[in-house]
Amino acid sequence: MPTDPKKRNATHKWRERNRAHLREYDRKYNARFPLRHIKKYGLTEEAFWALFEAQGGLCPICETPMSGRGIHGPNVDHCHVTGKVRALLCGRCNIICGYLEHPRRRAAEAYLKKHAQAAGSSGPWLPTSTAF
Repeated sequence: MPTDPKKRNATHKWRERNRAHLREYDRKYNARFPLRHIKKYGLTEEAFWALFEAQGGLCPICETPMSGRGIHGPNVDHCHVTGKVRALLCGRCNIICGYLEHPRRRAAEAYLKKHAQAAGSSGPWLPTSTAF
């Protein structure tokens, strides 16, 4: 995305107007190159599918079947420090893990806790463990 606010806004508007075109482009591209992203993690197609089979086709976090592509398909979860592949996760769990590793996580937790206390709630949705 462009960094100039005017260009970014124009790009956003174009993407909104051409959503169907972009969706079709992505569908065709993913059909031609379904596992194009695995090479950057050092995985072969055989290793990818072996990992998928070893997990029973399920996300190890939410235990839902990983089928299709995108948010429902398998995503390669890896350590951003070492680059080591940990597992295949569904898209939603992969995104959540990414946020949990974010450097601002503790600041976000403090922010949520502060506002929960101001509202008189203990905030049961707050993380109870910091062992990530």
